[in-house]
Amino acid sequence: MAKLRLGVIGAGSWTLGSHLPNLAKYRDEVEFVIVNRRNPDLLGKIKDDWGFAKASTDWHDVIAERPDIVVVGSPPGYHHDQSKAALEAGADVMCEK
Repeated sequence: MAKLRLGVIGAGSWTLGSHLPNLAKYRDEVEFVIVNRRNPDLLGKIKDDWGFAKASTDWHDVIAERPDIVVVGSPPGYHHDQSKAALEAGADVMCEK
C-alpha cells in the first residue's frame, strides 16, 4: 500500500508541537514530502529534524507537489486561499483554528 504524501503550509508552533509529532506516529503510512515556512533558517532545521524530502519558503510549492494531505498552519489571514488551493488540488486538508 502506498504511503499518504504529506505537505505542510506554515510550520509554526502548533504544527511543530502537535501536528507533526502526531503524524510521525504513522511513519509507515505517511511520507513527509514537503514543508513550508517563510523563515529559511528555521525551515532548513524543520526539514532536517522531521525528515521532509523538500522544503520551500513559497507555499505554492507545497500545492505543486500534489500531496494527499495538507496541514495548513499558517496565520489565519492565509487560511482560505491556501486551504482552497489544496482542496482544488485534490488534497485532504487539516486547517488550524
